Amino acid sequence: MQIHIIGSGTPDAKKNRSGSAYVLEIGEEMILVDCGPGTTYKMGCMELDHSKVQHLFLTHHHFDHNVDLANFALVWWDQMGAPPAPLSIYGPPPTEAFVDKLLGSDGAFSDDWKARVDLPASQILHQQRGGALPRPAPMDAMVVKDISPGFTMQTERWAVTALWCHHAEPTLDSLMYRFDTAEGSVLFTGDAGACPELTDACREVDHIVICCAYPGEIHPDIGHVVTGAPAVVEIASQSKAKTMILGHQNAAVTSPKGREETLAKIGAAFGGTVTFGDELTTHTL
Repeated sequence: MQIHIIGSGTPDAKKNRSGSAYVLEIGEEMILVDCGPGTTYKMGCMELDHSKVQHLFLTHHHFDHNVDLANFALVWWDQMGAPPAPLSIYGPPPTEAFVDKLLGSDGAFSDDWKARVDLPASQILHQQRGGALPRPAPMDAMVVKDISPGFTMQTERWAVTALWCHHAEPTLDSLMYRFDTAEGSVLFTGDAGACPELTDACREVDHIVICCAYPGEIHPDIGHVVTGAPAVVEIASQSKAKTMILGHQNAAVTSPKGREETLAKIGAAFGGTVTFGDELTTHTL
């Protein structure tokens, strides 16, 4: 089981960090959690096969977590030919409305995909990739579903549970995702702010991917909605996890000084291994 760090930044686009996206690889399966800026391109840079992704889970609908969804879904649809299964996209509301506005019959990209469905040259390419005519619209090759806390799903290799967390309520709903496998359990916290639900979810899981947006104390209204090093230290002190991977980092926490101090503070409180989730890196669990 591996975690590929696709995006580990904030809304601020930097050379080595931009947005959030992670691939959880379990055997031959790849699960995409969030789809921030450049996800599709960065997966290509890591030589990760987009066609192996059959499930995409969104934690919430800030652009640094969802802006590349249209690109990823269209590449998946256009290049697959005959996909082995639909691409399933799950997330809190308004996931269904969001995807429809992008890929639906009147969506932002409908002129593109309708041309690919109707153009003879595109039809030939589709058949050469193993597809059949008439070519389906993107939404006909996908399952899109709004989900809420308590949602569960199980496959032969893994099970997922959606958990409530505090972030941008009441403007946006947010979710954390716990994946349980034979190799262990993994929690993706998204941008959860410090809350009892986050602490509880981190206590009994094997591996945690957690937001660590800043290195020290910050304005309380910001610290309330997104975790930084102080909150992660407190969570780490109560967790029995084996691994903690830090994501969603700003420039201050990734500076040489911020990085060293953050790892030292969290490491002193945590019984497992803590590491930075640098983009385009892979962690074997």
